[in-house]
Amino acid sequence: MVGAPRGYPIVLAPPADLCGLAITEGIEDALSVHEATGLGAWAAGAASLLPALAAVVPEWIECVTIMVDDDDAGRSNADTLAKRLDRRRFDVRLVLPK
Repeated sequence: MVGAPRGYPIVLAPPADLCGLAITEGIEDALSVHEATGLGAWAAGAASLLPALAAVVPEWIECVTIMVDDDDAGRSNADTLAKRLDRRRFDVRLVLPK
């Protein structure tokens, strides 16, 4: 990756009229979530880049679903992102796929 990616999502599917957005750690997860739900889908590219995405979620989004990777870094950074989004008054859901 060239440059500083912090704070910039990898947009796999823009949010549509559903006004929902799914944020994942990896690109493949974002594509899968979009295919399964129709939600807009962003990938962070790495767990450590998740929290910075809170600052760029558009205000008109009604609900943000965070797909959590089941490892220490994934859980910790997803939780930090959720707290930051909650402070911005988004409806936030954390999902740990099985």
